[in-house]
Amino acid sequence: MLASGPGVLPWERAESVRSEVYLRPRALTTYSAMRSRTWRSSLRTLSALSQGKTPGPEASMSKLVGAVLQQHAASFAMELAGASSALLDDLAPERAAWQQRYLSLPGLRIAGGTDEVLRNIIAERVLGLPPDARADKGISFKDIPTGPPKS
Repeated sequence: MLASGPGVLPWERAESVRSEVYLRPRALTTYSAMRSRTWRSSLRTLSALSQGKTPGPEASMSKLVGAVLQQHAASFAMELAGASSALLDDLAPERAAWQQRYLSLPGLRIAGGTDEVLRNIIAERVLGLPPDARADKGISFKDIPTGPPKS
């Protein structure tokens, strides 16, 4: 909402306009992206489960996109809170919840497969691209050469 009225200072009005022009579209974009991702991936996963199948690469797509979107949403929430988002206030645990989410999301992106591993799964299973070349394919783990090359 734009700040207006006789008691509003010029820089407050400018800040209000900036907020209206910058923050509202960003909030709507973040919200709609989160909702559409949740809806699409949930339907695909539920459809596979209802048919007695195990969810396939759609779970990888959901995790990849979802983790990135959650990280953007948490970053946006911290930006909205401003400088106070850096403070941990025992009297306002809801602020700490956004801090917790913001700080834990990089770990979530690593847990269960890094973004690169998930992209490989999507490339191979969904797009049908050939797998990465592997020098150790067909060799047992104990026979993989380690250390500097022998001359």
